[in-house]
Amino acid sequence: MENTNELNLLIQQIWQKIHTSNKFVIISHTNSDGDSLGSQLALFYYLFETGKIARIYSIDEPPYHYHFLEGIEKIEIYQAEQHKMNIDEADVVFILDLNNLSRMQVLGEAVMSSKATKILIDHHIDPKYKADLMLIDVDASSTGELIWKVIKCDPHYKFSKEAATALYTAILTDTGGFRFPRTDKEVHTIAGELVEAGADPAFIYDSVYNQIPINALRLLGSAYAGAEDYYDGKLVIICITNEMFKMTNTKEQDIENFAEKILQVKGAKIGVLISEIIERNELRISFRAKSGFNVRDVAVKYGGGGHLEAAGARVYNQKIEYIKKKVIEDCYEVLQNN
Repeated sequence: MENTNELNLLIQQIWQKIHTSNKFVIISHTNSDGDSLGSQLALFYYLFETGKIARIYSIDEPPYHYHFLEGIEKIEIYQAEQHKMNIDEADVVFILDLNNLSRMQVLGEAVMSSKATKILIDHHIDPKYKADLMLIDVDASSTGELIWKVIKCDPHYKFSKEAATALYTAILTDTGGFRFPRTDKEVHTIAGELVEAGADPAFIYDSVYNQIPINALRLLGSAYAGAEDYYDGKLVIICITNEMFKMTNTKEQDIENFAEKILQVKGAKIGVLISEIIERNELRISFRAKSGFNVRDVAVKYGGGGHLEAAGARVYNQKIEYIKKKVIEDCYEVLQNN
């Protein structure tokens, strides 16, 4: 959204809808990351602390990296027989960091069938779902940044430590540790206000990036051992197979932050992690790149999206070797254009 006045008006409209409503449901995408979790929890705390009724629903458990967040236990795994009534009776359903409800299975269906006002807040391009109110700003660093702007409309609210920690986590993780291109002066100003409100940068960074179970470490070692490099080392690819998950007694949640580590390889400009999720016949592809290398367009080819330098996609019913070959060819084009 390029028009600043239009953006600010929409933010005010969303806050007014909060102000005049009472019952809320909050959802985000599957395989939650720091931005989705931090945004949900910060909004939840704001609603709760201002006397509203709010619930967060998900279709899977949060990754262990984010269990340090206060209120993480408030995220309920959606069960239609228990929770659909709450969605039906909600005044507002917030859809955060998610622009395609069809990926949310029965939870997405429940949201679409609800008569509640749907408010979508996201910073990714090309939304696949049309909500009643849509705050989409592709120039924002994160969904967390947009949640901060909505909450800041309330002249009487002071961020609690819990809400500040959640939002700082959202912004930290979706800016790649404050290094992606949209990390501007405003983002650092927001982060500074959140620190003043109680967010502890050192604790949050350590909790997100420096805590790994021993089995996940073994999986990472196995993945490193099979790393392959192409185009004079500018492209590095790691594949994690179902057999590797089984041998190390790990699961999908354990690969959180693995993709970022690939760019530690000297000379690497693009890093790709391809993970085999056998129970869904799925290949999860994570792209990471150094500044100036656009991997989002590659992810889009596989039905995904994300940031210019951090993107992802999921493909189904494909062989890992075939997809790897295609990714190698697609990344060559990116390298040639820089």
